[in-house]
Amino acid sequence: MLLPHSRQARLSGIAFVDSSKLQVCHNLRILRHQIFKGT
Repeated sequence: MLLPHSRQARLSGIAFVDSSKLQVCHNLRILRHQIFKGT
């Protein structure tokens, strides 16, 4: 279970953010998706 493991984790106050690009969907599909309309 996720809950017991999260309670055992120690908090260090340091967070890492990955700034690398992620390809969400194939470029040819962008024109078909309404979510990308107007961008």
